[in-house]
Amino acid sequence: MAAMNSLSHILERRIDEKKRDFALYNFKQTENNALTTFFRSCAGTRQHRGFLHPLRGHPKGFFDCDAKLHLIDPKTNDLTLTASTENADRPFHPILP
Repeated sequence: MAAMNSLSHILERRIDEKKRDFALYNFKQTENNALTTFFRSCAGTRQHRGFLHPLRGHPKGFFDCDAKLHLIDPKTNDLTLTASTENADRPFHPILP
């Protein structure tokens, strides 16, 4: 039983699940490129806010659409607009450290 819960077994199972999931998604090449580029852009940062820059650029750049990210403000428990492609030149909302 311990072998079934080992880290390597858990990772192996998770990878298999993700492989199946991505096969079901059946991404078009543009969608796959957008996702890959987004994750590579985010991987280059060491700050929480680093993923917000690609969030602003990728939907517009790849799909010509706007996107918004809402997060729950831990101080007020309200849903707060944190970043948007529509106001890309504005600073990010300060709920992220």
